[in-house]
Amino acid sequence: MPERISERHSLNDTYIQRIFQISGLLKIDHNKYGTAKYNASLIYNWLRGKFQSLRLPDKMRTVSRDRAGQSVDVIYDYQKQYFCMLAQHPDQEVPGRMWSIEAEIIVQDENVRMGAKLSYSTPVGSQASTPNFSIPRFVRDIAYKNGIFDGWRLERQATYIQSSDDLQRMIELLTMRDRLCPVIVIAECEENAQNPFKSGYLVDPDKLANSVYLTAHVIALPVKFQDEFRNEVGENLKVYDGAVRTYYPNLSLEDDDYKRHPFSAPSAILAASYSDDDGTDHIMGEAYQFMLADRIQQYNSMARIKWSELGHKFYYQANRELLKERISSAGDIDKLKEEIANQEKQYETEIKSAEDAAYSAMEDTEKYKDQLAEARDTIHRLNTRLETLQYQLEKSQGQGAIEIPIPDTYEELPKWVDTYFPGRMVLNSRAYRSLKDAEFEDVHLVYQSLKLLGDEYCRMRAGTLTRNQFDEKCQELGVTESGCIADSRAGELGDIYFIPDYHGRRVKIDRHIKNGSAATRDPKRCMRIYFFWDDDMQQVVICYLPQHQQIRTS
Repeated sequence: MPERISERHSLNDTYIQRIFQISGLLKIDHNKYGTAKYNASLIYNWLRGKFQSLRLPDKMRTVSRDRAGQSVDVIYDYQKQYFCMLAQHPDQEVPGRMWSIEAEIIVQDENVRMGAKLSYSTPVGSQASTPNFSIPRFVRDIAYKNGIFDGWRLERQATYIQSSDDLQRMIELLTMRDRLCPVIVIAECEENAQNPFKSGYLVDPDKLANSVYLTAHVIALPVKFQDEFRNEVGENLKVYDGAVRTYYPNLSLEDDDYKRHPFSAPSAILAASYSDDDGTDHIMGEAYQFMLADRIQQYNSMARIKWSELGHKFYYQANRELLKERISSAGDIDKLKEEIANQEKQYETEIKSAEDAAYSAMEDTEKYKDQLAEARDTIHRLNTRLETLQYQLEKSQGQGAIEIPIPDTYEELPKWVDTYFPGRMVLNSRAYRSLKDAEFEDVHLVYQSLKLLGDEYCRMRAGTLTRNQFDEKCQELGVTESGCIADSRAGELGDIYFIPDYHGRRVKIDRHIKNGSAATRDPKRCMRIYFFWDDDMQQVVICYLPQHQQIRTS
């Protein structure tokens, strides 16, 4: 654990954690101001019911109440139809734990936006268990009575794709830049002689939609639209034949890291097992539903929403602005000083919440670094073990290495890589696009060079083959492998020699396999395969082929 975390614990006696958060547009039936007032009243009436001892006014207005550890602060501007509230109360079972609920209704141009946060603070060192995921009742009321939109309306039921127009709408949702919720796509399973699974969906789309309600969209993709979907999003981002894929926000079909959007194969779904809080055991699709719901809820509570960019202020900032207005026309200075002192205490809480989020992120970073190191070591050991088992199998059967077919066209290349080099080599989305313009005439050389990367190069990186042995294999094929461009020159060409967002970091495309001399740039005779080595996943990432990338002399 980082030293700063320990310092934080010695300086503060509580930490703050988020349980649930949401920001979405509201459905406007008649006019935006009426919609804002109606939904603000739903929140206000919920406050009056939950905090009855505070005796909030019948009519919605700006008000503050504080009694016996419970507090409610409301700001309501009738002219602007702006509403926000902050409510706090102690936990009934865990001593020292405090709950905080924030909500806001804003009119933005022709839209009305709603935001809400549910958080809790717990004393450091408390042995109390982490609270279960929870959504405030008023959020559910607004979603049911009015409707909350995150691109699409957030629904309790799955959306079933029924036409090509539906599919295009789905792709628009996936690539929407301001989408905040994950989109879970469940592919229908096709029944055929090669497929041991029954037709239909391995995970019930509607049950899953209900379990992730207000935190994710769920879409069911029938078999007849899966090829069309693959053609639209590419091989790396497709979902098919019983599988499930979760597409997180900020998806780009042009240059995305597909591993950010987890894929679950049918075999993983059918092997799933889960024990719920009551001790009931679940298996297969039902178990997977619970596991995925847990993952989505965790994502919701930990996601970094850029509230200010969405137009949110919430109570602290709104009260600060209201206080400035009152300062300009202040009459009672002593009362104003008291309000300023109270405001300073509220700012301290706000700052502490931000600090806790930062420290939590640091803690998570350290944890994931350790997990990544363990995973890297595991992958290395498993790859080495696989090499040994393959060698022993071939020796026991008296066979040589398994013969890998070499196709005659580039169209078969993506499937060929997936079939013969899973876990060793992968095509980046940029590689798929570059294949569309392939002119290099010696197609077999391209496949043989890729085979060299998926076999000998991976073995060299794993330490089971020397560099000299690898170079000898290159010479036999008539190619060379080397660095492709200096850092200074690559920086002059923008992102041509970089993947801007690979697992959350910018990665340089630093290696290539080439044939012949550097003098020729004729795409029919000049072959280049640009790649980099992913040390975390222990695999080759192909980024561009088979023609030459742009350089100063191109």
